[in-house]
Amino acid sequence: MPTSISLEIEFTAGVWTNVWGSCPGGYKLTVGKQERPFEPVPGILEFTLENPSGAYTPDNPLGTYFPNVVEGKRVRVRVVKSATTYTRFVGKLTSIDPQFPDEGLPTVSFEAQDLLGFYQQFRLRPSLEFAILDDSPVAYYPMTEPRDADEVLNAVPTSVLGSLQPFEFGDNGSVTLGEVDGPGVDGAKAPLFDPADTLNGWVLLSDVVPDLGMSGSLSVECWFTTDLVAPAGLGVSETAVALATKKSPSSLIDDYVYISMYTARGVLGRSDQVNAGHRWATGTGNVLGSPGVLPPRPNDKRVHHAVYTESRSGSSVTTKLYFDGAQVDSGSFTIDGTTRTDQTWRMLIVGGLFGQDAWQGSVSNVALYSAALSAAQVLEHYRCGKPSAGDTIDAQIARIGTWTGTTCTSVTASGKQAVLPPTDGQSALDALARIARGETGIAYHDYVSDVVLVVTSPDADPVSTSIIVDAERDLLGSPVFGRDATARVARGIASTPVATVTAEDAALLATIGAVEESAECTLAKRPDLHALASSLISRGREQVLRVREATIDLVGAVNDLYANYFALTLGRRLRISNLDTTVMGRTFDEGYLLGYVEQADATTFQATVYLAPADAPRVGRYDTGRYCWGDGVCTLSAGITSSATTLTLTWTGSATLSTAAGDYPMDIDLNGERVTLNSAPAGGTSPRTFTGVTRGVGSTIARAHSAGEPVEVWDADRFAW
Repeated sequence: MPTSISLEIEFTAGVWTNVWGSCPGGYKLTVGKQERPFEPVPGILEFTLENPSGAYTPDNPLGTYFPNVVEGKRVRVRVVKSATTYTRFVGKLTSIDPQFPDEGLPTVSFEAQDLLGFYQQFRLRPSLEFAILDDSPVAYYPMTEPRDADEVLNAVPTSVLGSLQPFEFGDNGSVTLGEVDGPGVDGAKAPLFDPADTLNGWVLLSDVVPDLGMSGSLSVECWFTTDLVAPAGLGVSETAVALATKKSPSSLIDDYVYISMYTARGVLGRSDQVNAGHRWATGTGNVLGSPGVLPPRPNDKRVHHAVYTESRSGSSVTTKLYFDGAQVDSGSFTIDGTTRTDQTWRMLIVGGLFGQDAWQGSVSNVALYSAALSAAQVLEHYRCGKPSAGDTIDAQIARIGTWTGTTCTSVTASGKQAVLPPTDGQSALDALARIARGETGIAYHDYVSDVVLVVTSPDADPVSTSIIVDAERDLLGSPVFGRDATARVARGIASTPVATVTAEDAALLATIGAVEESAECTLAKRPDLHALASSLISRGREQVLRVREATIDLVGAVNDLYANYFALTLGRRLRISNLDTTVMGRTFDEGYLLGYVEQADATTFQATVYLAPADAPRVGRYDTGRYCWGDGVCTLSAGITSSATTLTLTWTGSATLSTAAGDYPMDIDLNGERVTLNSAPAGGTSPRTFTGVTRGVGSTIARAHSAGEPVEVWDADRFAW
């Protein structure tokens, strides 16, 4: 038994109360799943406390811990063994159920969930909204309201700026909310500005007193679309303003910061560039432009991203313009107190200036900041608004942590390219599952570091064994075996928001029909998608009898398994040894940990582990050129005994084994027996004879074989991640 077990609840912040003495029934911890596929699920801790004094009764004003017996309080379980402390669970209470029986002591049953449970409850916004809000804007308007809305809301609740209101200047023209597609993949809409001409149209306006608190460094940001042809009346040198921040509404020539674009009718060159800058009442200004971004032209009716920043140090100001995630221009000016003054911004105008410079097209996701955004921040905003902007699996995993206020990371960097997935209204757990599905599908709360870890393909299908359990001496009862042929599929489908790839197995299509399985992921590259689709087929092809479940008795085990067991994480490799070879036909069986149920009290400590077959399909080795032949291509030429060390193989086609000495030793699958070919054959054509072979390799048992039995490469290439 462990030296001690503590079950602690943080009723008061920073104070952990050990309630193990009130928990004679111990605890039950459930982590992971019982069956494939790997999918992230919350870890759940269950325990019941005796409650004779009412100390643990929620809402009991006489209780010792009142009013802190409520959901949301942190819980942890720690075990001390051989002077080492192991954290077995960290989470928060999600359920409290008092029981008052007619006989016996009152009790309270508790349930707690780990960070994945929190992820399950956490509802996401669109990626772009999260990215912008994470950088603390002074004001932010997603501008995704429907057509029938009469105002545009500010998503920063503490902002001094209120909602944007429609405001008409001149006559005619319109602004229509929810009219055209905005950035991102969540289906968000954007307002469409359609002026009658440059002097007549509508803007969206917000005005506050005294100012926005942007007196130093600042940034302005927006997403936009516009047409190649400008509205009627717009001259060559005139500017259509997407957004502007002004000091006051008193004059059109007041100081203002703006993002705009020249859109003169039929004029190319400078008329196709995004512009931004700072204009003063004196008529002087700091103007940045983007002639270097062509192509593409910003007036191509597609959604584009623009950011203007001012970084101030004393009276010196450095300015930058970003277009579609990249810096395209920079400049500087000096605050002199006369012609160029400190800013006291108090207005936001979207769609033009009063009486001039009407904007033709859409504008959305307008944000103001009291700091200069960095290049990395701008790029992150752009990637969250464009589905094909060079995202990665690792960045997406980390993003889940940022959005939820936790830490979420890859165990080992994946490096795979990814596309932006829809997130609006989804749970953080569903979003994480979609991302992880493009890798191993394994994500879990690491209780020691208190972070969420995602196992990526570099750590998939480990070949080293993390723990060896003796079936006769370490288990409580016998292992549970299983063989599920219903998991076979003939068609695998991998899909993203922008692409779908299908893989098929012709032989399986002919035998089981068009049985298919699909997986939604975020992988960007077609080879990665095809690998995922192929894996859906491969995983079900080798349905053989395997250990599916086993209960480890850590107290009664002959071997001391505590340290190795406590080090286990999902996806690690376990071996069940000392199997009955007469019944099983092999000496041991190995599987990947899908999940476990851990139970402990004052006298017992046991864990039921759930396993997926290891090496089914066997992991491919892609530097060897060892290809699978298919059914019946290679067979045993003549029968052999269980002790024979010479065998002859026959091929029906041209694909045979190598005669190069450097390719050996090589393992083959002789109808279920693993055999090592230690040296190359002497002959170069079929049939080929191999001498000095090793029989019954690994867990397999050497046995007699008859002529014609099938032969396969043991570690054949199958699919690549």
